[in-house]
Amino acid sequence: MSWTEVLLVFLRAAFLSMNGSTTLALLQEDLVDRLHILTPSVFATGLVIGSASPGPLGYGCIALGFLADGWRGALVATFTSWLPAFLAIPVRKAYARLEGQPWVQGVGWGVAAAGTGLLLAMAAGLARSAVTAGAAAGPGGGWRAAALGLALLILLFRRLPIPVVLLIGAASGALFLR
Repeated sequence: MSWTEVLLVFLRAAFLSMNGSTTLALLQEDLVDRLHILTPSVFATGLVIGSASPGPLGYGCIALGFLADGWRGALVATFTSWLPAFLAIPVRKAYARLEGQPWVQGVGWGVAAAGTGLLLAMAAGLARSAVTAGAAAGPGGGWRAAALGLALLILLFRRLPIPVVLLIGAASGALFLR
């Protein structure tokens, strides 16, 4: 992966997303689906590392940058994930003049809807690869992986901390999905 390609992938993800989750969905589209630099399981590993580390969910892109292109990728991912925040001040000033316009509010809703769709597509893809990996583990592995995923999702909806859910998932996977 060339320096320019790394920069363009992470700039695209940073500037087209509304939050950390949509950034990750855009990175999955580029790094896994389009460029085939990361496999779905390596991408999922990057998500777990990013989720387990302190900070916002968007920092998972730094782990993905490292997995995609080593330290250079991690540095590019860090720079590009912070760049929109630094540009937000002048953009906010310009937005203050336009925010009352109905078309601007419509753009905001449209971008939020697109981000939600990307996040759901990423979740579906990760669920599909988890069930496929579970099925490859042996008879009954697919439904066990799906049941474990559903149980962990319920724990997340009950507001259990993400690192605790990850530990429960790892322990359950080691016990029941071997």
